[in-house]
Amino acid sequence: MRVHADFETRSAINLKTRGAPVYFEHHSTIALLLAYQIDDGAIALWRRGEPEPPDLRAAILAGAEIHAHNASFERRCFAVQARQLGWAQPRPEQFHCSMATAAALGLPRSLEKLGEALQAAQQKDKTGAALIQFFCVPIGETSSGEPIFNEPADHPLPFAQFAEYCRQDVAAERAISRRMIPLSEYEHRVWLLDQKINARGIRIDRVSAVRALGLVEREQALLDKQIATVTGGSVKRATEVAKLTQWLQAQPGVSIEALAKDDVLTALKDKSLPAAVVSALEIRQQAAKSSTSKLKALLRHVNSDDRLRDMFNYNGAGPGRWCLAEGSLVDVKTKDGVVCEKPIESVLSDDLVWDGDAWVAHDGVVFSGEQEVISHDGVTATSRHIVYIDDDTHMSLGEAKRRGIPLYAKKPKQSANGRQKSKT
Repeated sequence: MRVHADFETRSAINLKTRGAPVYFEHHSTIALLLAYQIDDGAIALWRRGEPEPPDLRAAILAGAEIHAHNASFERRCFAVQARQLGWAQPRPEQFHCSMATAAALGLPRSLEKLGEALQAAQQKDKTGAALIQFFCVPIGETSSGEPIFNEPADHPLPFAQFAEYCRQDVAAERAISRRMIPLSEYEHRVWLLDQKINARGIRIDRVSAVRALGLVEREQALLDKQIATVTGGSVKRATEVAKLTQWLQAQPGVSIEALAKDDVLTALKDKSLPAAVVSALEIRQQAAKSSTSKLKALLRHVNSDDRLRDMFNYNGAGPGRWCLAEGSLVDVKTKDGVVCEKPIESVLSDDLVWDGDAWVAHDGVVFSGEQEVISHDGVTATSRHIVYIDDDTHMSLGEAKRRGIPLYAKKPKQSANGRQKSKT
């Protein structure tokens, strides 16, 4: 039995900036809608306030496969429903993820782009963003700090449109799933292990992080005060690199084009620099060491049990390698020499990346070496490369080699117009 499912939720927590683990832990997070399809049946819809669908409960308890795009989100939704409403909760091994499958095949991860790439019969509805903003994001808060939302009962027509959007997501997910080669049994177990690792997370010392943040902020305030004094108020913060560069270039006898670490070190070797310039450069050195971005990001994403979760992306880098999750900060030096932190997805190919000892070039920040290739029956590829052994059966090249199975090599057929046709 196979179930395709898609939830729509709302919360006081910003999913993008705080992450799914914090989002689903918060008491304000609830499911508004669920669209689901069991095998080839009609797409059904559940709305908040209705009882648990009995057919869905029966399918879950019978061990049905639960298919979803970004299935970790739906897994957490079912957990919230079980906790809040007593629903049946699927076991982790029941879940199958079309986003993970797409990543393993080197296809786009987003449902919209994946559907376009596969030319699926059903596509994601692109009009849903406004409805999500309308129903799922708070429009204010009460005097006690509780979020206020646009309630479905007050806006029946837009909510009906939202429900159809949810239905269409299930139709699109189902069509897309059927266009892709599924993960092998072995690779599905790897993905389940990935889910287990991300769900377990890593423990952090929240107390030390908070205290470190306080120390850094106090130091930054002191450096800001010093830089304002040294520059006569022209630069009010030690992190205002452009203003500081402009002030330095205006000083007699000073020629400094950039304020990256190496540029500052080189400039400070010039013993003829005015005392104010030396002080400004030394303050800039100290400020560059006192970034609070990582500490703030850590505290934004940590759960109440002091664990960081969802730190890694399955198949975030092809073929088959994990990478840091979207939003993780990376220390980079731009081609202009500016040292800063960027989210990993924003790092450019000409940015240098700090590896702990030096600034290094890269072939994409998720690159971690070449994967070993194997040869079998005239084909050389990675062991996970999918090959056919007959018209309808496929497996990884590594599995075919281990089992000694010849690869598909059917003779070309003649088409109606006499031209040769062959399967590739």
